[in-house]
Amino acid sequence: MFKTIIIGIDGHDGGADALALAGRLADDDTRLVAVCVAVLDARVSRAVSLDYDAVVVEGADEVAAAAAAADPRIETVPAVAGSAAAGLHDVAAREGADLVVIGSCRRGRIGRILSGDDTREIVRSAPCPVAVAPIGYAQADKPIAAVGVGYDGGPEAAAALALARRLAARAGTRPRAIDVVSVPNWAIAPGGAVYLGLEEERRAAQERLDALEGVEGEARTGSAFQDLRAFSREVDLLVVGSRRQGALGRIVLGSASESLLGGSESPLIIVPRPVGVAGEAATADAPS
Repeated sequence: MFKTIIIGIDGHDGGADALALAGRLADDDTRLVAVCVAVLDARVSRAVSLDYDAVVVEGADEVAAAAAAADPRIETVPAVAGSAAAGLHDVAAREGADLVVIGSCRRGRIGRILSGDDTREIVRSAPCPVAVAPIGYAQADKPIAAVGVGYDGGPEAAAALALARRLAARAGTRPRAIDVVSVPNWAIAPGGAVYLGLEEERRAAQERLDALEGVEGEARTGSAFQDLRAFSREVDLLVVGSRRQGALGRIVLGSASESLLGGSESPLIIVPRPVGVAGEAATADAPS
């Protein structure tokens, strides 16, 4: 399955959640690498604190060492960068990672993924899929069995489905797919021509899902974010796709994927479209 998983930790509960999720996604031969990025703030005056860099690096190393001591499968790799996202990106690229796992940013009292700018930047800059563990996941003793995927027939969704197939096969289950036909905000007259058109789109989406071999698919009409968020309560892991943009292949999150970073109630994996892949999903959707 995954050969090398990079785990972003910070010494707080989010790091424990990431470690727990990585452990459930790893096989016996998976390489687990814990990384606590020493973030050096360029705005800090070294004249005020000459030992600033050394203190930050030492603290990061201690956090990583504690994670490795708690689990003999884990190795550590040092990282020093201007941001957590830059550090994890560099390590993932250097180590040839095929998955980065991070915890959720804690804000307020709501026990769901409440993502800050660091989480979004890690997802956007990562060279591989990124898994985000919801808050409190380390205490949730539940194996990954039901795997869900957001699917709309595009190449990004095809990449997400390919990974969802592999994860479901690993668990001995079939992936569940959902395709949401979004109702525009201005469509306020149920039964009118707009709604009839949406129902036709939903039927076409259901036919597309029914054509996917070995997939339990359901097409719905509603809000992509709200329906995917509700779907996340029904599965143990939710996989969605995103696209790349520009020469550097930066990951661009769609509105639903962006919102799910702040709302998925199960672990979330965001899969970028593979570099160089273009065209319709029919050419890309194949079990791997």
